[in-house]
Amino acid sequence: YNFLITFPIEYITPFSVINEAMEYDPSIQQEELREIVTRAVNESADTYFEDSEALERLNRICTQFNDAFEGVRSVNNVQEAKLKINLNKQKIAENIGDLKTKLKRSSSDHAFELLERLNSLPIKDLKWNDPLASQVISDESKLVQNLEEASEKSFMEPFNKMQ
Repeated sequence: YNFLITFPIEYITPFSVINEAMEYDPSIQQEELREIVTRAVNESADTYFEDSEALERLNRICTQFNDAFEGVRSVNNVQEAKLKINLNKQKIAENIGDLKTKLKRSSSDHAFELLERLNSLPIKDLKWNDPLASQVISDESKLVQNLEEASEKSFMEPFNKMQ
């Protein structure tokens, strides 16, 4: 209600009203919000009783409620998805950084060559389903398959000892 009577009328649109309400309670259900908005529109109409343009704007809030609700929910979902993607990319970059640190500390024959190859790898192309993104270097990866023979032997040594 306060939003409808304190902001300039040109700021009042179905989208802005619903966005304001959903910022306050992002999980609010559509029908519950519709009741709140309808009540607020009815109460604020008294403030604008002499302004036909303002009353028309208020009326549009109710008539365009479904489209505005869907639009705000969609924008919020897209923003949330983008945030998750950015967090995933950030976590992958952290994992690769940790892996590089571990390889730098290693004295094994394969560590230096793996580190060189890892440094030339475009990290931005990694996805969560890539083992490397979770610091797992698989013997089936191109990273290992293209190692020089001595480095590959060094990498496979723990596996071969378990056989």
